[in-house]
Amino acid sequence: MARTKTKTGSSLGLVGFFCAATLAGWGVFACGSDETGSVLGGTGGMASTTTSGGGQTSTGIGGGEGGFTPEAGPCQGHAGDIICDKKTAIACDGDGKVASETDCGDELCVPEIGCVLCLDGQFACEGNDVLVCNTGPPPQWDPLTTCDPLANQKCNPTTGTCDVLTPIGNESTNPTGTYYQYALYTEGSSPFLGGCDIDSLGNYLYVNQGAWYVDGHTLDVYKIELLDSDGDGEFEPNQHPDNPDKPGPIEERVLTHVTSYPVSHLGMVHHSEVYAVPGGIFLLDAPA
Repeated sequence: MARTKTKTGSSLGLVGFFCAATLAGWGVFACGSDETGSVLGGTGGMASTTTSGGGQTSTGIGGGEGGFTPEAGPCQGHAGDIICDKKTAIACDGDGKVASETDCGDELCVPEIGCVLCLDGQFACEGNDVLVCNTGPPPQWDPLTTCDPLANQKCNPTTGTCDVLTPIGNESTNPTGTYYQYALYTEGSSPFLGGCDIDSLGNYLYVNQGAWYVDGHTLDVYKIELLDSDGDGEFEPNQHPDNPDKPGPIEERVLTHVTSYPVSHLGMVHHSEVYAVPGGIFLLDAPA
């Protein structure tokens, strides 16, 4: 069996001799150079050195190359405690070992307590309703107040109050940034089938198909492929002649119609919202 040895000032090489130790009996070990034949091993990390004359001397706990250090468990130093590892509550026994683990899910993990629904003084939102934590027992969320959407109010889960919303991106009077057009697809001259209320997720587009102000019944899915049209070997989606941060020619896009889903009620086209998230699509029909 070939073993690995280390020579001073050189890289690892293969030699054709056997080490007397075995993996089961010694844990970890390594063979040294021809001159000293150093062997590190022992279940407790004890380092032993074999000299050129065949003698063996113990050098104590091996902390260097080839030594073994037992991995400390999460309960080491926390005997009898409940500790938290992110969203997992870990109960430690009297010997400093893991007695049980509990995934808190959407609840909170609190050291010395474990999983709890909420904390005293904490707020949450359920739609327009403001909730406050009641630690109980039993713990529960109690309604505090209801925000009025007709007054442009929205629940604030941090303060437990109703905040007044203000419009953003209000055309030229309140822009949210500088926008650049990279492609234009029209009905009849591209795979675009028409519609509005578009959202994107990754390189996919989701469109409420239909004429404006008519209830939509079809959700179209498109895929956008970016091309290296300038031939420099890189994909540069933000490159634009007018973009000072990424100046250069526009990289071409290819639009492909993937599929269409019939939906009983998507909402009025140009008067509703499509919201794409991993695993689903949310549809919101605004009031007329």
